[in-house]
Amino acid sequence: MPPVTCSTDDGVLYFPADGNQRLKTLLNARVRASGTVVEKQDPMELKMPVGEKNQMVVRVEGGYKQITIETLEKIPARRR
Repeated sequence: MPPVTCSTDDGVLYFPADGNQRLKTLLNARVRASGTVVEKQDPMELKMPVGEKNQMVVRVEGGYKQITIETLEKIPARRR
């Protein structure tokens, strides 16, 4: 499964500290999350499967935000 992130309304991405475990059942859902956020400065490599035997690696440079999720709830989608 590709990496899952939380995105704020203004586009800031937060990578969960426990990987996809807490978010994988909420794909494409609007959620409210709280927890501890840490600014990481070291590069991060994201590995995603491509087909059955290949893997794509994306390297995130320049830091990123990591959240240790304490509470997580699904909220209704906004009407457009």
